Amino acid sequence: MAEGQADIAGACPGGGGGVDRISGLPDHLLHSILLLIPGGTAADAARTSVLSRRWRHVWAHLPELALRYREASYARAHRHVDAALAAYAAPTVRRLEITVPYGSPHLTAGRLSSWLRFAALRLAGGGALRLSAPHDVPDGDTEELLLPVWETVTSISLDFLFSSRTLRFRLLPGGAAAFTALAFLKIRNARVGGRELEHVLSSRCPGLTELVLERVSLREGDDDVVLSIRSASLQRLQMDSGDFAGLLRVATPELQVLTLHCIHGDAYIAAPKLSELYWGEPFYDPSRHRFAETTARHLRRMMVATGSPTMALMERFDIVGELDMTLYVRQGVHRYEKLLEETSRLARCEVLVLKFAVVKHDFKPIMVHLLQQCAGIRKLVVEFTFKMGDRPCKLWGCPCGRIENRKTNRVVLRSLERVEVKGGGEAEHEAELVRMLCKCHATFKKKVSISVRTTYTLRQISRIVPPNDKYEVTSCE
Repeated sequence: MAEGQADIAGACPGGGGGVDRISGLPDHLLHSILLLIPGGTAADAARTSVLSRRWRHVWAHLPELALRYREASYARAHRHVDAALAAYAAPTVRRLEITVPYGSPHLTAGRLSSWLRFAALRLAGGGALRLSAPHDVPDGDTEELLLPVWETVTSISLDFLFSSRTLRFRLLPGGAAAFTALAFLKIRNARVGGRELEHVLSSRCPGLTELVLERVSLREGDDDVVLSIRSASLQRLQMDSGDFAGLLRVATPELQVLTLHCIHGDAYIAAPKLSELYWGEPFYDPSRHRFAETTARHLRRMMVATGSPTMALMERFDIVGELDMTLYVRQGVHRYEKLLEETSRLARCEVLVLKFAVVKHDFKPIMVHLLQQCAGIRKLVVEFTFKMGDRPCKLWGCPCGRIENRKTNRVVLRSLERVEVKGGGEAEHEAELVRMLCKCHATFKKKVSISVRTTYTLRQISRIVPPNDKYEVTSCE
């Protein structure tokens, strides 16, 4: 039966006269069985009502309620959600998930508000709400969606794709925290009031540790061009500012992980405990995106990509525990020379992750150059994300073809302990990498463990790399 076909508000009479062993189990064990049904939706659980009278209302007391109607018709999906919430009999639910089809028309603010009111009344302490209601706002519907007070809910995820509806927050009088237990908040595709959001985050969510804002814009008529994220408790922040082009201001003393995409306007970030930074490749602008002096200069992990402004982040953060670098080495002598220039001074790191996304030049001189910049690395991870069929470079006069640029005698890897080769590259490329590293064995202080993807690659390597007590090559298979 297709998802959403059953009217789960109704109850069908049972077909069997006896009580089997499963039906004789207590309710909490039957609930555990229903939650293990593949798909895990309330509609699937409700279909067990036909088994016997004993099963008729078991689903209505499930501790978790998942109403997923992504494939159903718009009107039917909305009716099924209404019916399921009306038929649900348990006093509390620890997790509520509602998903309706993309682009749902006729999904009014009143209907959404009724679903949110159910969640406000029934979600138990420590409960979680996930509402995915991507809808077109009906003509003439200018109502704002008011988010109720949830003092005990720990996780809220809201997605209103295609919607221009404004999301508002109901606040308690006297400055009391409206979301006392909230630890995770995700808002996707919605309008908000900039000052209201700042106020809620800074004073009404005292326990918030993770915030995700994706394509969140300021409400129409809001003359405030500043989106301010202030929180004394926030530890993880992920943002995609969508069409917002104003000033993003982040003041989070406990923030450790920051992920930013599509930041079109200015940004000012004060995060003294920042340890991981992921900035979308084309969008970082050092002249417009600034870090406060109090923001740490040393990170635990950072991602950059060659040929993009993110390489300039290494001027601000000069020591990184794990440096994750995606390489785009496109055709042309000037692009190869630009690669050498922008990687001539990498942040000092212990773990270097190299992801070869596009390589239109000879691989070996690129690796030699990069390893010369990272003499102190303890671990090297090389990921081939494609088959490098266009190499070696055939451009006349390109520096990647010079013999002196392929020699490994200037590579010193005294701290290296482990090498991992990953991805979908061809075995000969992995073998060449391992052979190049093994030629540097004289500089190894410890025995280096090198792992490759397949036993086939390992056999290829064994033919060209002599055994040595300075390294050990193994397969992940």
